[in-house]
Amino acid sequence: MAERKRVVVTGMGITCPIGNSVQEAWDNAAGGVSGIGPITHFDPYKLDNRFAGEVKNFDPEAFLGKREARRTDRVTQLALYAAKQAMEDSQLTVTEDNRYDIAVVVGTGIGGIHTIYQSVLTFLEGGARAVSPLLVPMMLPDAISSRISMQYGTRGPNFSLATACATGNNCIGEATEIIRRGQANVALAGSSEAANVELTIASFNNMTAISRRNDDPVRASRPFDKERDGFVVSAAQKSTPKFSATVTPPTPTTSPHRWRPAKARPRPWSAPSKTPAKRPLTSTTSTPTAPRPR
Repeated sequence: MAERKRVVVTGMGITCPIGNSVQEAWDNAAGGVSGIGPITHFDPYKLDNRFAGEVKNFDPEAFLGKREARRTDRVTQLALYAAKQAMEDSQLTVTEDNRYDIAVVVGTGIGGIHTIYQSVLTFLEGGARAVSPLLVPMMLPDAISSRISMQYGTRGPNFSLATACATGNNCIGEATEIIRRGQANVALAGSSEAANVELTIASFNNMTAISRRNDDPVRASRPFDKERDGFVVSAAQKSTPKFSATVTPPTPTTSPHRWRPAKARPRPWSAPSKTPAKRPLTSTTSTPTAPRPR
């Protein structure tokens, strides 16, 4: 059996309720600091559950600018900030020589639900003309991976996965297999979530899936306790959130599965001629025939 290609993690980034960097999040996790608290992004008075895990001290305009911040959903903003950390941590530089060998596999469970929810309210209040034309590109699940690719100019495989709470692990696993198959030498992988809106929390409440410990939100998440009453909705990346810049040792460029730019691929068909060949002229006259007897 052939030896499996070794793939290693060279950089990480994170944006989550207990920290906006790998070091901060690790220190708080090791110190037992909880990121769960009262909901502050909206008034939860209509909900049975009034607490969640919110990302704190995060200003997307500070690193994206006002224009780009308005054109991206919060789920994409959190992902871009974590991807920036991973790129810097790995010291990866995208160049014209390697851009087609860098993949982006970043998923999400639900995508831009905040944009969808706000757009529905806008439609009901102001009608069809009030809906933003940016709704579709902001709400799509693969807007995250696409925006990261546009940010850094990568041209390798690019797509998003959606497998609920397993999304992050599945994306990292698929990125690893992409490298092993020889489709890319580097992959930026991970997941992002920003589903802390009234609609989703109300749904989780009605299915009795989340905790209602409003009197003790810090200790509400207790997955292995006999008194557990549900999980806690949280922003950023669910489960074990992280981005990883994953690389493998250099491989020969003659691999049949190596990702190449479109201009380098052989064209399987011949372009049609601009001027079609002239058809020979045929006579339009014919010999008259006798009428058929009735």
